[in-house]
Amino acid sequence: MSEPQIHSVYESKDIEIAYQLWAKADRDTNRYHALPYHLLDVGACAEQLWDHLPNASKCIALSVFGSEPEARKCVSFLAAIHDVGKLNRYFQAKSPPQCSRLGHLGVKRLEELKRHGEAGVPAFKRFLVRVWRWSMPVAQASAVAIGGHHGVFRNGSGVERTLDMDQGYAIHLADNIVSNLAEIFQVNDVYAEPESLNPFLAWLAGFVSVADWLGSNEEFPYQSKRIELHDYLDSARARARGLMESIDWPIPTKTTLRPVEDLVPAGIQPNALQRSAERIAQDDFGLAIIEAPMGVGKTEAAFALCERSRSAGNGTFFALPTMATANGIYPRVRQFLDAPDAGEGTIPRLLHSQAWLTEWRTHDCKGATGEESLNHVADWMSGNKRGLLYPVGVGTVDQCLYGSLAAKHFFVRLFALAGKTLIVDEVHAYDIYMGDLLECLLAWCRVLNCRVILLSATLPATRKAALLAAWGASPSESSSSYPAISWVDSLGQLKVEPVDAPPRKPIKLKPIVTPTPAHLAGASIVLDTLNERPQLHALILNTVKQAQEAYLWLKGQVAGDVEVTLFHSRFTASDRADKEADVLSSFGKNAPRNRTRILVATQVVEQSLDLDFDTMVTSLAPIDLLLQRAGRLHRHRRTDTGLLTAEPDGRGPAEMKVLVPVIGESEAPKLSDPVYLDYLQYKTMALIGDSLEINSSHDLASAVSRVYDEEQPPESYGRLLPYISQAKADHEARVLRLLGAAQSVEIIRPDSADPLTHGRNFLEDDAEAQGSVAIAKTRLEDSPSLTLILRPEGAGWGWGDKSFSSRRTFAMQTVRTPLNATFKQELDALEKPDGWSRSHLRQFADPIQLSDAGIFETLSYQLTYSFEVGLTIRKKNA
Repeated sequence: MSEPQIHSVYESKDIEIAYQLWAKADRDTNRYHALPYHLLDVGACAEQLWDHLPNASKCIALSVFGSEPEARKCVSFLAAIHDVGKLNRYFQAKSPPQCSRLGHLGVKRLEELKRHGEAGVPAFKRFLVRVWRWSMPVAQASAVAIGGHHGVFRNGSGVERTLDMDQGYAIHLADNIVSNLAEIFQVNDVYAEPESLNPFLAWLAGFVSVADWLGSNEEFPYQSKRIELHDYLDSARARARGLMESIDWPIPTKTTLRPVEDLVPAGIQPNALQRSAERIAQDDFGLAIIEAPMGVGKTEAAFALCERSRSAGNGTFFALPTMATANGIYPRVRQFLDAPDAGEGTIPRLLHSQAWLTEWRTHDCKGATGEESLNHVADWMSGNKRGLLYPVGVGTVDQCLYGSLAAKHFFVRLFALAGKTLIVDEVHAYDIYMGDLLECLLAWCRVLNCRVILLSATLPATRKAALLAAWGASPSESSSSYPAISWVDSLGQLKVEPVDAPPRKPIKLKPIVTPTPAHLAGASIVLDTLNERPQLHALILNTVKQAQEAYLWLKGQVAGDVEVTLFHSRFTASDRADKEADVLSSFGKNAPRNRTRILVATQVVEQSLDLDFDTMVTSLAPIDLLLQRAGRLHRHRRTDTGLLTAEPDGRGPAEMKVLVPVIGESEAPKLSDPVYLDYLQYKTMALIGDSLEINSSHDLASAVSRVYDEEQPPESYGRLLPYISQAKADHEARVLRLLGAAQSVEIIRPDSADPLTHGRNFLEDDAEAQGSVAIAKTRLEDSPSLTLILRPEGAGWGWGDKSFSSRRTFAMQTVRTPLNATFKQELDALEKPDGWSRSHLRQFADPIQLSDAGIFETLSYQLTYSFEVGLTIRKKNA
């Protein structure tokens, strides 16, 4: 199909028609916001957005357009033209009142609804080819990126005629509007096309989308009266400046570099790891991997590594495995960034999906008090796709990984990360599926001018090699050093600096064969360990059910002066926060040691909690997770009475008892926990043998390598050999399945020959949608989960109350549990509270009205809940 003739002469009849067309409209009235005004609203917001970006992010556009003034004009213009496709008759007919008003233009209701983003692509492409002189393929891809501002890329082929409202003049009108805006923004020059296309496409698509979100704000009232566009733009710019102030989007200022002494807790001298990080940051880097044992200050080393970027005002995002670990590290990040010399706009925000529930967020709102302060929490920047835009944030790794998934608006997340420093903690916690998504994300971070810092205590060599390869680097002989900081410098060269870890008390892993149910055997061992001396004991189990049963058994056995606490993930959000605070105060570094306490817990204590136990019993798990748990045993130096000391620990040998199954002559050991792979658990059993001593950092790294990276001599496996051989085949098949699952939902890598806009990016990403399967997931769950809202007897549901306090109450009473299909069916069959069908809560949760005894029943199941034990769902008469 030949390109239509372009009319470069401005014709008044066309612009008069444009003023009649709408971009936003009331559903029930004739009020509308004229299309040209909305385009200028977004262009004005784009200018403000550019001014708020870190310099390192702007480099993506500067590499195309040269100077900052030129780049600012060009990207603002590209954002302004985003909705030119709305002048097609399919869009204009979407509003019944507007359809009636525009009947004289041939607008009428049509069954075929064209997408206005796609409809604008031909006009964008024609301008880029004709004026900027870009080649057709680059112009096409860039036009699709602009048209994808609603989250999906569509190539726009064959949509030219959708602009034909009446005898073909709309195509001409589209070109005239684009040309008119080019005149206003002064971009009628020739610009060199992008040399690195895919990074530019990701950045541009995200930039345009965010500018559109800003320009669609209520700050820009409906205007249909005829106003000269230059005059309107002046008012739009004033509103855009006011909007950026109202949504609390700060511009971080440049500051001087702070010495590492200022980045560690007061009264503590930096150690070798932290001083190495300070030196490396001075030379700059792209990717850095910090590997060191638990409790040696990796977080502070990461602060030192990102200090150069922070002082330049480029922004930082701290990504943790879970919302709980993000909550735990937030105060430390805030202390690091909230110093008087840290500069303006550096107070971090907690940005995961449940951040608005935390109490400390309410103190961040300048000049706001009471309900006003509380409502400010659920503000513009708190959207699930917008949080990463904030200059300095703390959240979950999932928020970043969505940037590597072919889900709607994935490019907004990539744009939000561009130029920032991304710190990913607990990298060893991610499975094969998540690991592959992380590799894809790293490849994009490299071309989007990010710095990335990865932290791990127990990172297998194969995993490290894959992460380095994703960045474009190859491991070397020195990269196996441990502890060490490995980094890729600005020239792409891998460098490794071994460091001396502070000496740590040796730990022995002692297997305890348990023919009886392991969790009850573990509880019995803990009971036998108790003596007259006040001590803190830990029993760590792999499932919530086991932890609950062990806790109840122990509660019935111990004397009244022994305190037993249960901690797992199946408490309501409110109770879990209280439980975590209690665990930290009772078992943390500064906890009183004046009475005997027992903590029965699941894996929730493995990561990012500074706990210190005198004894520990644990279920079998892969070696890296056992070592993570062991990192909470004799974590700090203490006297034999439990007082903190600078002298060697005086509590005697540190021995972690590991519950292992019996190895039969012809029957595989019974691993009752489906949480972990048999292959890794069998290899861990073989490694521990009669006992395993970890005397140094080298021993720790060697233990992880022998389970994950190395093939051991068959004789070293003993009677486990046939079971390990069989489990290995299952493991390798699972690896291939997980890699295939990840690659089926990933976006293309940036070095692909295909433009990013030609890829698949329309997968469902609403992981909170109750009863639906989210195709684009950051995690693959063996068992889907069910979210419940638990309300006590007599408490109303109050759907009409939309205040923050009411919404927070409901959210804090939610709890997740593995999905039981029969229970869910019976739950759906029950009568729901009045108004439930109209509540937004029904999309992600089910209502549960508890009795005074904390009980709720369906036909076949009984649900009980208490602050002491948490949630249990049992089949009746079982």
